[in-house]
Formats: sequence, structure tokens, C-alpha cells
Amino acid sequence: MNLASLLAERQIVMNLSSESKEDLLCEIVKSPAMEGLLDDPGAALSALLEREKIASTGIGGSVAVPHALLSGLDDIVLMLGLSKKGVDFNSGDSRKTNCVFLVLSPEGKQEKRLKLLSRISRLARIDGFYESLLSLDSAGEIIEAIGETEKRFC
Repeated sequence: MNLASLLAERQIVMNLSSESKEDLLCEIVKSPAMEGLLDDPGAALSALLEREKIASTGIGGSVAVPHALLSGLDDIVLMLGLSKKGVDFNSGDSRKTNCVFLVLSPEGKQEKRLKLLSRISRLARIDGFYESLLSLDSAGEIIEAIGETEKRFC
């Protein structure tokens, strides 16, 4: 599974301004980029917040992967949000999170969802990779950087 091929420019939210995990999730879910991808952003936010109560989705290396199952979806919804100042996602390494991959999936897409989560985690093991995305100027550059890194390391 190629992460770059699953991202379109409209699925990247640059310059998130929220200062808390909850506000950041709300900012992504209610962003203009989500228009047409979700019928009920409120239900998505509730599912994500409930998932965070179980365990933090901050995986370390400045990356978080909030994810949840959501009925009414035909396929997985993927978004990438970037926060230059970072947000505390209660990661095991205690670092602030700058890159947030939001993954919403319908029932029946577990295998695809697990492959996607695995790919995101694999790239997070490349020291400084996700932080380097913060210096890029456009969503297109971010997708290109992810694709090039996938070719080299995955």
C-alpha cells in the first residue's frame, strides 16, 4: 500500500492552529478539506474522541494517528494535518505531535486500515522524516516527499 497514492492535496490541512488534542481533531474533521468526505463530522469527532479515551494514538516521533470505525462510509477517509507548534498527544516519547494522520474507516475494511496504519508507522521510524514535512510549502510537495521516501525505505 502506497501512502502517497492515497493522499490528494485536498486531504492535507496545513498550519493547524489548535493547542489541544481535542481541538485539533475538531479542526481537522470540520476543515473545508473534509467537505464531501463525511456526511456527519460530529459523529466522526465523537468516534475519534472515544478512541482516544481507550489509549492515545500518539505513536511518537512527532506523529499521531487518530483512527476510528465509522458507519456510513464506503471507503477509508485519510487526512494529514500539520501543526508547526505541535500538540500534546500523550505520546510515549513525550514529544509534541506535529503530524496527524486521521484515519476513518467503515466496517469491513480492517485489512486495508491495518496496512495503512502500518505504512504510517513505518515512515515514523525514519528519524526526523515527518518533522521535515513542516518545512515544505505546499500539499503537493508533501505528497511528493512522502512518495520519494516510500520508494527509498518501504
